[in-house]
Amino acid sequence: MRLLRVVALALALAGFQCGPGTTEFWRLPEPDMAAHEWSVAQKCARTKPVPGGDLADVHWFAADLSQLHPSLWGAWLPPDTIVLDLRHLTDSVTIEHELLHHLLRGSVRGESHPFVPFVWPCNVIPRLVGG
Repeated sequence: MRLLRVVALALALAGFQCGPGTTEFWRLPEPDMAAHEWSVAQKCARTKPVPGGDLADVHWFAADLSQLHPSLWGAWLPPDTIVLDLRHLTDSVTIEHELLHHLLRGSVRGESHPFVPFVWPCNVIPRLVGG
């Protein structure tokens, strides 16, 4: 299911038109709290960014992600794109969660949301965060 969401998001970002029901994406400026959440993500994960994985490299978009999945609040699309749901544009936990994906550059030991650091110590897995 997660792969299907990532593929759907990637196709939408690439301008793929599926007819009625196509999800629209809007380019966003970096959210006001992004720099703070970036710092928090680095501290709790005890990780520094690698080349190409810094905050300045992120491209930000907004979309009605509920059209793809009702509990999808945000998504990180490798290598440098974060899409935020329209209802979570200023949600610090969602922003930190997606920035943590960007900082870690994807899965850790094959897991997209490993307990360490997503649940502990970063605490960025609210009940319905999408991916």
